[in-house]
Amino acid sequence: MTRTKTREVYLTIPEIDNDVRGINTRMGMRRSLKEGRWTGGAPTGYKNDRDHLRKPILVPSDKALLVRESFELFASGLYEKEELRRMMNKKGLTLSKSQFPNMLENVLYIGKIFVPEFKGEEAQVVQGLHEPIVPEELFNKVQRMLKSSPNQRKLYEKLNDETPLRALITCSKCGGKLTSSAYKGRSRYYIYYHCRNGCTERIPAETAHQALLDYFDDVAVKPEIEKLYLEVMGTIFKANESNREQEVGKLTENLVSAEKKLASLEEKYVLNEIERDSYAFMKPRFKEEILNLKEKLSDLESKETNYTRYLNSGINLLQNLRYYYEAASLPNKQKLIGSIFPENFSIENGICRTAKENAVICVLRGFERNFKKESASKTRTFLSGSPGRNRTYILRIGISNSIH
Repeated sequence: MTRTKTREVYLTIPEIDNDVRGINTRMGMRRSLKEGRWTGGAPTGYKNDRDHLRKPILVPSDKALLVRESFELFASGLYEKEELRRMMNKKGLTLSKSQFPNMLENVLYIGKIFVPEFKGEEAQVVQGLHEPIVPEELFNKVQRMLKSSPNQRKLYEKLNDETPLRALITCSKCGGKLTSSAYKGRSRYYIYYHCRNGCTERIPAETAHQALLDYFDDVAVKPEIEKLYLEVMGTIFKANESNREQEVGKLTENLVSAEKKLASLEEKYVLNEIERDSYAFMKPRFKEEILNLKEKLSDLESKETNYTRYLNSGINLLQNLRYYYEAASLPNKQKLIGSIFPENFSIENGICRTAKENAVICVLRGFERNFKKESASKTRTFLSGSPGRNRTYILRIGISNSIH
């Protein structure tokens, strides 16, 4: 062997050595992934830690609740990804434009791990050893919405401030959604909402917008109805308080039981009384059960403190629908209309009509109708603190009339 070739061999050996070490490292990492153990850097919402065997494991960080809130808000359908990202950034979940969508698609957050393909072995998703942050049902809903979002964005981009009701008005002839177009007049453009399906339905934008504002004025809550409604709801809330206390007690018992089960599982695992696979399978389920029970308890315990604030703010919104609508941005106009009309609405002869109205508005309309029918003496007795039977009676009438 010549001196040159000998030198080439010596120079090649370290490269081969590095390649072998690289392959072994990747094999080791892949083996850990297949065992359900994440060995890379922790994604937002988790932090790297060590378990009782001193092996690496992910644990939820102080950002975990913000991650879960991001999934819940996106699943509501009220926010575009970028709008939600900016909102969550202000709360402390700082992610870039590319990181935020990646987070919404990452199976790590449901306690699973994606194992990529390697040397002919197919990619797979395995159950991880770490605690999930997001329920699997919620995660799957978000994935379905992400797949359908391109069409939603296309529709959203067509909207503008001159046609905020586009795709929200229903054609009175075929039931389709109205689009909008501008037509050149002698001195200016005239905007109309018209049917996509070729029907003769054609509504001037000014007429449609005024019809919506007239509807908001019509459903605005009168001061006397506000007082009646708040008193009735307050009475009902107090009557249901005992049921709330019973439910809190039952949830507390279930929580204590679930925590005992988790502690027993971990003790058996440490003592080698159960297999690792069984431990990995059961632990996330106990954790999820405990998390759900704590959330239900938190919701129940906060109902009393938040009840008056939410009720009053809701009534204030219904008293000033026109003001809030006119002051809102285009996306918020759409959200407000969607909450008032669950199944869109049509406009006939300059009047908004809907097959299904917001449930609270239905009840309040019933209150107002019956408030006018009740005699002055009965109304005065009711408002001054009459027996609960009268309160329930008027509430029942209001609900009954709103259904028919």
